[in-house]
Amino acid sequence: MNWYWPSCVAAVPLMAIFGSYIGSRCATKMGRKKTLLFNNILLILAGLMQALSKPLESYELFLLGRIVVGKCFDLFLH
Repeated sequence: MNWYWPSCVAAVPLMAIFGSYIGSRCATKMGRKKTLLFNNILLILAGLMQALSKPLESYELFLLGRIVVGKCFDLFLH
């Protein structure tokens, strides 16, 4: 269990770095407005995943939510 919390912290910047290529392609293909709307939907889903991870006692759900948040940071910047 010692690996879990550091991986949750590191998931956000790692996904932002590795996902930058996909974010720029998505903004070019769908347009900037649609990309931002899609990003907002993903952020809401990521927030729900992180909020529900405690009552469901699912640490993996929290990690998945952090990964989605990292990807959304990248989409927001493009």
